[in-house]
Amino acid sequence: VGLFLNQIGGKLSDSVGRKVMFATGPVMTIISALTILRSKNLAAVMAAKVMKDVFITFSGSVMCGASSADIVAGAQQALMSTYLQLAVGIAVIAGPFLESILLKLGRGDARAPFKAMIALSTIQLFNNAILLPETLVQSKRSSLDTFFKSLASLNPFAFLKVYFSKNDALKRLLTVQTFQNCLDGKVTSDLFQMWARNQLQWSADTMRDFVAVWGLSVSSGAAIVHPYLLRKLSVFDYSTVGNLCVWAGITIHGLAKKGLGMWAGIPFLVPGVNGGNAHAIKALSLKMAKKAGYGNGEFAGWLNNLRVMAQSVDVLLLGRWYAMCTEKG
Repeated sequence: VGLFLNQIGGKLSDSVGRKVMFATGPVMTIISALTILRSKNLAAVMAAKVMKDVFITFSGSVMCGASSADIVAGAQQALMSTYLQLAVGIAVIAGPFLESILLKLGRGDARAPFKAMIALSTIQLFNNAILLPETLVQSKRSSLDTFFKSLASLNPFAFLKVYFSKNDALKRLLTVQTFQNCLDGKVTSDLFQMWARNQLQWSADTMRDFVAVWGLSVSSGAAIVHPYLLRKLSVFDYSTVGNLCVWAGITIHGLAKKGLGMWAGIPFLVPGVNGGNAHAIKALSLKMAKKAGYGNGEFAGWLNNLRVMAQSVDVLLLGRWYAMCTEKG
């Protein structure tokens, strides 16, 4: 679902603008939360959750990438990505504690966080409608005819056309960035949940505190470390430093047999945590794609599709490897 939405929505935003597409995330979140609150059908609840996650990713990751490419490029876009990551880090810190507070105020009512989700999404929807500027001016939009022509030959793997082009530099950048996505927070978070629960026997409160500290590392990296490194290092050096630091942090997590190792590995992750190691390459690839004639929305959708595919395969492989190692003791 996400592969189709990212491609269709990204391409359509090149014609109708970004602002209307930013509204899809909060609208779908409200609909999904209402479905979860009212429905007693498990299939409907699961479908609502999937659609919410898909549209949040589209209106967040894809549209933020396209909008930033509309107004800045190169190093400036990489710096803008750090500001977006700072907001994500703050949300990761506040989210678990806010949920705990809501559950306590609701006297354990599991529906309380979903009611809060509806309220926050309503605020976000009005913010997007009133305060959010349109970044794609009318003169730079493609025609709707172009969109409908691409829709007629819809292919969720359309990003592969880049690999059949003669732009070797863009091919290499996309390949490196795809492998960097395998170290993204979504993948490492899933692995952490299994390791902490099964091997370290952590309680829910300890895991919540760890996620909050992880979020603090995301925020500190985005606010201080990433901007500093982006200004001082080349694209290659910045990416290499981030990749090596993430490798070191995750290795410490895996080698340590006690929970202390999980905490000790966090400082090493700061230069590249949660996709921070890809800021420089992502900005450069968007700049090159624009020069090659690809729309910012279209290419941002392709980038996210590559990310989804890489992470899906990575989680599956890591999960199977983890299960095999667990069985063998």
